[in-house]
Amino acid sequence: MKMILALLFFLFLGLSAQIGANPDECKEQSCSADGPAVRFPFRLKDQPHHCGCPGFEVSCTEKNQTILELPFSVKFAVVQINYKSREIVVHDPDFCLQRQLQNLTLSASPFNFRLDSSIFYSWIHDFTFFSCSSSSTKDFQFKSIPCRLLERKPVSAVRSDWGLDGLDISSCQKLFNSSLPNSIFDGEDYISFTWSESICGNCEKAGEKCRLKSNSKGPETECIPKREKGVIFGVFFLVCVIILLHRVHRSNESKRENIVRVEKFLEDYKAFRPSRYSYNDVKKLTNNFKEKLGQGGYRAVYKGKL
Repeated sequence: MKMILALLFFLFLGLSAQIGANPDECKEQSCSADGPAVRFPFRLKDQPHHCGCPGFEVSCTEKNQTILELPFSVKFAVVQINYKSREIVVHDPDFCLQRQLQNLTLSASPFNFRLDSSIFYSWIHDFTFFSCSSSSTKDFQFKSIPCRLLERKPVSAVRSDWGLDGLDISSCQKLFNSSLPNSIFDGEDYISFTWSESICGNCEKAGEKCRLKSNSKGPETECIPKREKGVIFGVFFLVCVIILLHRVHRSNESKRENIVRVEKFLEDYKAFRPSRYSYNDVKKLTNNFKEKLGQGGYRAVYKGKL
């Protein structure tokens, strides 16, 4: 029995290793009840590094906002994460997009602008940004940048490939150049990013989860096969079996120990040991239950002779 329990224990350790030593450390989390779910390839800042991919770290603010930090100190509040389409929707935490655009460079991050090649409006172009008086930006070529904080200093952008000839920029100050999709100037405060299919592929579409490959040199990912979902139940069932077998084993040992103690007691006090009689013996000793002495707690009491 001890050998069987030992084998089951080592089998339990093997199954546990397949699903991770502590699966709760990478469980799905969120910064608020209505906030986006954070799971692989994303991870919260206080979770272990293997719970997410590099560049997918998010954090929670005191206001329970989910914050994605990109290179060059660009921070966006996360509105939605669609794991099946590999898309994340963000906005500036203070709804002032223009102050983020100067440092917004996705080349050093795992993200790209979400584009629709069939829609011209979503293509990426080079833009030159100016700070101008309101009268100078009435030309249709000037595209305003939404910002609720800097209404007195509006920032506008002009397609760099259109040229500046014919535009009144005498009261404008050039700020910076940046490559952005046209859709960023549609008056919305939100931006959509996507990440590469090489990260988790279509795991979520197939109803599977994703994780980092073990013993991989780089941050490679793999889908968690559905069969491994049964491993968790298998481990739980195995634990129950081990506990049940252990209790049965202990109970049997206790019974055996009690029998040994009783037999030892009877052997030590053999002279005082009670005798056992069959029904026929009792019938003869009481002369066929002839003389009744009274009624006991269990049944009638009869006089008998040994």
